[in-house]
Amino acid sequence: MVRLIIFDVYGTIIKADHADGIIRPGLRELMNFYKKQFKVTCSDGKKEIVEDDLISVGIYDDFDNHYYYEDTTIKNGRLLKDLGKICEDCALPVSEAVFIGDNYVRRDWNSAKEFGMTFVKVPQFRHELPSDGDRFASEDHVIYEDPDRPFSFASLIGKL
Repeated sequence: MVRLIIFDVYGTIIKADHADGIIRPGLRELMNFYKKQFKVTCSDGKKEIVEDDLISVGIYDDFDNHYYYEDTTIKNGRLLKDLGKICEDCALPVSEAVFIGDNYVRRDWNSAKEFGMTFVKVPQFRHELPSDGDRFASEDHVIYEDPDRPFSFASLIGKL
C-alpha cells in the first residue's frame, strides 16, 4: 500500500520551461483521491525558485513537505534526489512510497532505483517542445507530451 507519494516538480506537476500558472491536468483530483497519504515535492531546483513557482501556481500548501536541490545527494558520481531521507522524515519504508517524475537526464529514475523505490514515469509537461537536438539527446529517457492526447494525473487514480 502506498502511504507516501513524491512528486518531481518541473516537467511533472508544472511545466518544465515556464511556471505560467498552469498545473498538469488531474493533479488536484489525484491529490484529493490520495488525501490520506503523505504528499511531498522533490526538485533539484533551488529552494527560493521552486517555492516561488509552486506558490505562483497555487499548490505550495497542498503538499505536506518540499525538498530542493539542497536535499540532493551525490552517489557514484551522480546527482540524485535523496528519496531515502524523505522516507526517513515521514517514518515510512521505501516500499510504501512511490516517486512520480518526468525523468529528465535520468535523474528521477536513477534516484528511485538507488533507493529501491517504485517509479512512475510521466510525459514531460512543457510549454513548447525542446529543439530537435535536445530531444535527440534525451529521447531514450524522456517521453514528451503528445499534444493530441495529453497526460492527466487522473489516469493514476486508484493505481498507485
